[in-house]
Amino acid sequence: MRCRPIQGYFDNSTTVAAQCPLNCTVCLNLTYCTTCNSGYFLDQNNKCPTVCVPRYYADTLTNACKSCLYDCYTCSNNQTCLACNETTDFRTLNRNTSRCVPLPNYYESYTQTSQKCPSICTLCTSATNCSGCQIGFFLRVDGFCYDTCQQGFYSDNSTQTCRTCPTNCTACNSSSYCSSCADANYISTNNLCYSSCPKRTFIDAVSKICVSCSYDC
Repeated sequence: MRCRPIQGYFDNSTTVAAQCPLNCTVCLNLTYCTTCNSGYFLDQNNKCPTVCVPRYYADTLTNACKSCLYDCYTCSNNQTCLACNETTDFRTLNRNTSRCVPLPNYYESYTQTSQKCPSICTLCTSATNCSGCQIGFFLRVDGFCYDTCQQGFYSDNSTQTCRTCPTNCTACNSSSYCSSCADANYISTNNLCYSSCPKRTFIDAVSKICVSCSYDC
């Protein structure tokens, strides 16, 4: 049988047990608490403060400081953020979800710090996938921003996206104006491409445009 220290004291290998640090119920030595008094919370440094540091919350069931979600700066539990850090984490509080979401021009990395979008993007979901472009750039179907659109698409300035040209157009200025057609198609009088010209027009072999016949034809 051995004599154990009473609560609030620890065995220091002498005849007199030593007192634990302030607010510790159980400890291993002068700097290491394992259980805290009521109203105090065991933190990541094995101390017993009354308030947990940022990124931790006070769990009253265990009297311990528990980690917040990765995106929270402060939180009330393991599901609800109270405040976010815009300076170092580049996050702001979404009051509908109580989560810290990336600032504009940043994307979710599922780590503490959100990541900056490519410079030509205004919105993005990753380093290679934009959902909005800076002025002068257009979003292509591959999810990235370019200063021109690929063949078969035109630059829509209102949405800053590359939009598909009309059927049989290889180049166009808008959804209603083709500037060149696929093989065996011709620009008709309505500026769209067709495989044949309408009545009272003929195919100009050089320009591949449907040209009006003489008035009496």
